[in-house]
Amino acid sequence: MAWAVLPVAGVLMLAGCSDDKKDDSKSSSPSASAPAAQSSAPSAPSSAPAPASSAPAAGNTATFNADQQAAAATVNKMFDGKQSVADRKALIQNADQIDPVIQALLTNPLIGQVSTTVKDAQLSGDKGAVTVDISAGGAVVAPSVPVEVVKKDGKWLVSAKMICGLASQYGGVPAASLPPACAG
Repeated sequence: MAWAVLPVAGVLMLAGCSDDKKDDSKSSSPSASAPAAQSSAPSAPSSAPAPASSAPAAGNTATFNADQQAAAATVNKMFDGKQSVADRKALIQNADQIDPVIQALLTNPLIGQVSTTVKDAQLSGDKGAVTVDISAGGAVVAPSVPVEVVKKDGKWLVSAKMICGLASQYGGVPAASLPPACAG
């Protein structure tokens, strides 16, 4: 069954790309670190104080700050098929403006079969990316996939642009009919 998720993993990789200008020094390394956790069991925040850095060493969860932990938890919960559509919808930017897109995506059986393990989180201001390994059937089918996140009203959300890209590819929503909010 893992082969069936490969198309989803490919779209996740494509949807994680953004048009934002990138610092060349960051382009050759993974996006930064966040706690490692399966989407079905997000990790609890570390009790150790986290430094202010938004780019801790990969895999060193003791150094994650509160924003990185929150962004990572959002991504894990968003891709957790055991969560209700309503709970997952609350984790998506402009969800009220792209509701049909979200419904099409989150009710797709392929999306319900994947889980994520957070590897990294690189945040800058109110934007960033949480890098995850995507698994299906207990095997990693797509390593190091960046998931675009945005911060709104103090809460980290998966970007509308990413969700719309996935829905266009796997939710049966034609790209021509995506609402303007899909632009992010």
